[in-house]
Amino acid sequence: MTESYDPRRTAVLPADPYNDFISEGGKVWPRLEPVAQAIGLLDNLRAMIAAARAAGVRVVFVPHRR
Repeated sequence: MTESYDPRRTAVLPADPYNDFISEGGKVWPRLEPVAQAIGLLDNLRAMIAAARAAGVRVVFVPHRR
């Protein structure tokens, strides 16, 4: 069974994917880097965002706040 989502009512919400988590110099990056590289995290995020945009789905970057 294939799900279908209305792109007018659907969005991809990457939560704070940059600063602390996947950027060099980020607080958590030294701990995540080995796993991120092993699973191709950055390439997969780029592919996910590109696929969403190509399908007409909004991409909304959500900042992580305490």
